[in-house]
Amino acid sequence: MSQNGNDEEDVAVETGICHASILNQSKYLHVVGGLPGDAMHDILEGVLQYEAKEFLKYAMLDEKYLSLQELNDLIVGFDYGYSNDKNRPSAINRRTLHATHNSLKQSGIGMFNNLINTGFKTTKARAPVSPLNK
Repeated sequence: MSQNGNDEEDVAVETGICHASILNQSKYLHVVGGLPGDAMHDILEGVLQYEAKEFLKYAMLDEKYLSLQELNDLIVGFDYGYSNDKNRPSAINRRTLHATHNSLKQSGIGMFNNLINTGFKTTKARAPVSPLNK
């Protein structure tokens, strides 16, 4: 309890917040708990890591489409371009792949680069040799 008996007045003095925001009256937004998520934390460092990990476990362990070493060779050897050299995703180790947590331990930009370049990596690595490519 405040010394003068008015908690709202003390909050106003300490924080500069003098009254409740009118935005809190909306049923769709609360200024503290209702801010939208952001793509990097929610998607690239959250959902995408989980989905990618589950897909990789299925593709590598169940279906044997490629090995962890082949995947890491693709990740490390892929040309991400000059502007993305410092944002390369890191190799994935066996312990991370088999861990119970849902993360691949990649940065947001590393996951983004993996996402947009995965088709190029795997297509190049698995492209069948045809007479047209000779």
